[in-house]
Amino acid sequence: EPDFYCEKNGLYYKAKELIICDPNINWEKRRYELAKSAMQGYCISLGINDDSATYEQIAKGSLRVADAMIKNLIIKNHESQNN
Repeated sequence: EPDFYCEKNGLYYKAKELIICDPNINWEKRRYELAKSAMQGYCISLGINDDSATYEQIAKGSLRVADAMIKNLIIKNHESQNN
């Protein structure tokens, strides 16, 4: 995997090391967007039919995915600010 570099404050960093975290992020909106994407992935990969119980489980799983992603983004951002 090639390294891509970005400039920040006159210094260069590997792009994958940079976490851009706006303090004004609307985390509920971000949670919705992430859960929606996770749900789409679940539905496509499972090829589900019209079983409302299945949708309920997928919805719960999608929210868990979104919450885990947000938690990791916040932790990663906090770690990068303290280094």
